[in-house]
Amino acid sequence: YQAALRAAVEQTLACDTEVARLLEEAPAPELPSAEHLIEVPPPAMPPPVTTGRRRPAAGVNYLERQERNRDTGLKGELLVVEYERAWLAARGRPDLAERVTHIPATLGDGAGYDVGSFLSDGTPHHIEVKATRGSITAPFFLSASELRYARDHPAAYSIYRLFDLGPNPGFYKLTGDVDQLLDLTPVNYQARVKAP
Repeated sequence: YQAALRAAVEQTLACDTEVARLLEEAPAPELPSAEHLIEVPPPAMPPPVTTGRRRPAAGVNYLERQERNRDTGLKGELLVVEYERAWLAARGRPDLAERVTHIPATLGDGAGYDVGSFLSDGTPHHIEVKATRGSITAPFFLSASELRYARDHPAAYSIYRLFDLGPNPGFYKLTGDVDQLLDLTPVNYQARVKAP
């Protein structure tokens, strides 16, 4: 019953836009070293439920929110770079560990992934990092370029979902066909005024 209660509470909180807003408004936490980052299996989640109700976003400072999210995302990406380097070194591949790259710092933000790493056999491994201060069940967003890259490179691409970002963060890894692994819901549209 305890586990079912925890899962129900986490699911409810993950769907509550007010809780998500409060979490976003908190400053990005200081993070421990990568040795404290614990990998867990992905959560088993029910399909998304749409009620048709959305709370109005009154008084939201979107520039401030974007800056906080960018800070959280950057801290998560750098933690994964450190984690991947330690993971490769522990498997006897210090040569590959020193080549792990934070992609936005070298190629910019449109590459479709955040960390260039390797599997222990030397195969390139491209990692998209999604970080949150929220729980393991909190949903995340993929850009069109991230989704396209994931679909084009399913064997060499993983999403690392960091959660509970703070002193005791965890993460799970998703590798393979994103259309089989994720419930994808379009949330944005590019709009132009129609020609007369």
